[in-house]
Amino acid sequence: MANAKMRPFGTLAVAASAAALPMGGNAQAADYPVKAEPVAPVWVPHWYFSAEGGVLISDYSRSAFPDGLEPGFSDKFGDVCSDTIFVECTTHRSGSLGSRRNIGWYGALSIGRDIDPVWDWRLSGSFNSFFPNRRSAAVNQAALSSGDTTGAFINTSRLVTETDRFRFATLDFDLGRKWEQGLLHLRAFGGFRALATDDTFNISDAEAKGLIISGTDTLFTSQANRFTQTDGRSHFFGIGPRIGVEGFYGTNWGVAGSASAAALPGWRYSTFDQASASTGSATICDTSVTPTTCVGPFTFNVANAANAKRSQFTVVGDLAASLGLAWRPTPIVGVEAGYRVEALLNVRDSFGFVNAVALSGHFDEKRDVVIHGPYVKAVIRY
Repeated sequence: MANAKMRPFGTLAVAASAAALPMGGNAQAADYPVKAEPVAPVWVPHWYFSAEGGVLISDYSRSAFPDGLEPGFSDKFGDVCSDTIFVECTTHRSGSLGSRRNIGWYGALSIGRDIDPVWDWRLSGSFNSFFPNRRSAAVNQAALSSGDTTGAFINTSRLVTETDRFRFATLDFDLGRKWEQGLLHLRAFGGFRALATDDTFNISDAEAKGLIISGTDTLFTSQANRFTQTDGRSHFFGIGPRIGVEGFYGTNWGVAGSASAAALPGWRYSTFDQASASTGSATICDTSVTPTTCVGPFTFNVANAANAKRSQFTVVGDLAASLGLAWRPTPIVGVEAGYRVEALLNVRDSFGFVNAVALSGHFDEKRDVVIHGPYVKAVIRY
C-alpha cells in the first residue's frame, strides 16, 4: 500500500522536473541581444548661398597726350619757344596725365543646390565698378623778343583734364562635380559666362594765346582761345564657355583657392565725338597820335567737329584665380578672406581707329585690364 502511494508521487516529481527544464531554457535565450540589420543612410540635398565683396586695383588708364602738352597753343606758327626771333622763353608745367592707379569695388552673389551626392549646379552674378579716374596737367609758355625799333611778347597756356571709367558685370551658370580625399575637398565645374562692359572717357582741352607787337608808331594785339571736348564710349557683350576648379584643404581652419578660364565671343560697339570751338580778336593801334587811335577789334569764330564709330565682332578672354584663408566653424557656415587676380584680355577698345579724324590727341587705350585686390566671402550650406 505504501509502495502504491509512492509511485504516483515519484512520477509527478519527475514530470515536474521535466516541465521545468524548457521554461528555464527559454528564459536564458531571451536574455541574449538581437543583432540589428544595418540601415542605409538617407541622402539629403543641400542648398548653397554665398556673398562676396572686395577691392579692385588696376592700371588700365592711358593718356591721349603721351608726348606732353607743348606747345601751349598749337597753330600754324608752331612752338613759340623754338622760334629764333624770341631771345627769352620760359615754360612752366604742373600736374600729370601719366597713368594713375585705378581703384574700385565689386560684389558677387551665388546660389546653388545639390543634384546628387557628387553633382551640383550653381548660378552666380557679379558687378564690378571702378571709380572715375581724373587727372589734369597744365603748361604755360612765355616768350619775349626785342629789337631796335620793335618788340614782341607772346604768352600761351593749356590745361587738359582727362577722366575715364570702366565697369563690367558677369553672370555664370555651371555644373560641378565634388571630390573628397581626407582633408582635401575639390569641386570642378564647367558652364557658361556672360559678360557686359561699359568703358567711357572724356577730355577737356582749353588753350589760350596772347600776342603783343609794338613798333615805333604802331601797336598790335591779338588774343585767341580754343576749347576742345572729347567723349568716347565703348560697350561689349559676350557669352561663352567657362571651366574651373575650387578647393579647400583643412578642418575648421584651412586654405581655400580657385581658378577659372573663359572665352567670350561677342560684339563691341564704340563711339567717338570731338567738338572744338575757337574765338579770336585782333586790334591795331596808331601810337603816333594823341589820343591813340585803334582799329578793331576784328573777331573770328571757328567750330570744328570729328565723329567716328565702330561695331565689330571680337573675343574676350577671362582668367581668374584666388587664394585665401577659410574658417568653417560648423558644416553650415564658412568665412573666407584672401587675394584675387583677374585678367580681362582684349576687353577694351584701343580707339586707334579715330586717330585719322581726331582734332587733338593720339588715342591708344589699353585693351587688357588686369585686376587684383583683397576679398571677403561668406558661405552658408544647409
